[in-house]
Amino acid sequence: MDISNGIYKVTVKNNGSFRAYTDTEHPYWPNEDIFYDGTGETTYNTIRSFTSHTDYVLSEIPSATDPGYNIIFTGPASNTALSGSSIQTTITLTKPEYPDDLTIVQTIALHGTTFLNSTIEITVAVINTGSEPVLVGIRYFLDFDLGGYFGLSFQQKGPDGDVLNNERTFSPVPYQYYQTKNTTGSPAMYILGTTLGPSSLTPIPTPPDQLEFADWDHAEDTAFTYNTTAHHCSDGCVLYYWGNRGGIEVPPSGSISVTALLFENEPLRLASRGVPFLP
Repeated sequence: MDISNGIYKVTVKNNGSFRAYTDTEHPYWPNEDIFYDGTGETTYNTIRSFTSHTDYVLSEIPSATDPGYNIIFTGPASNTALSGSSIQTTITLTKPEYPDDLTIVQTIALHGTTFLNSTIEITVAVINTGSEPVLVGIRYFLDFDLGGYFGLSFQQKGPDGDVLNNERTFSPVPYQYYQTKNTTGSPAMYILGTTLGPSSLTPIPTPPDQLEFADWDHAEDTAFTYNTTAHHCSDGCVLYYWGNRGGIEVPPSGSISVTALLFENEPLRLASRGVPFLP
């Protein structure tokens, strides 16, 4: 299933894994990959139940998890719905077929109509449909491939940090957003991702408890936990975590929801000064 706003386009598979691209109206690099577009389902989300020691994976890629935990591939989804520029994937887990009673709702949406205001939204909500509390963690695994280039750099923004080419874990995350960049093109293709902000974006992003810049070759087998070392990121990816240290308690009939956004123009502050493009 596909959505487009002219600047970006996104494809979501029936198990929830997804890919993103620039589209024909992008002013600088139209029709280029943002996430890897090869074989496999390398950009996806995982919901961990610390209660049942289960990793529910919206993909079929990972093969390794923590001792005592099990991996369950949840696809195909119970329902996938297209509404305007939004694709909502619903996965219903019920006992005794699954270890938990949970409903997972993933929303991939496009906002805006121009380079200055367009964003890609990734939201995951987990609803506890059972009778007991469940401890839940959520991980996003974003396999960036900017214009076919895998060896990206990473830089924290607001405040700005060093340009990184090796793995790094940020826990807690002390900056507003980050930039991954392909330095081979002219202009150099980049994408920005939210962390603590910017709060000017809509919907407002959810600050992650931990963020990792990682090498895909080492992280790709993992369903949830990945411990960065000093690996050179010859194939860079970004991992978001919420509730990774023991989980977030979701009571019966309760829910949690987390959101990350990808964008290209530093919103509204630079735009208001007539600066449409980040160097």
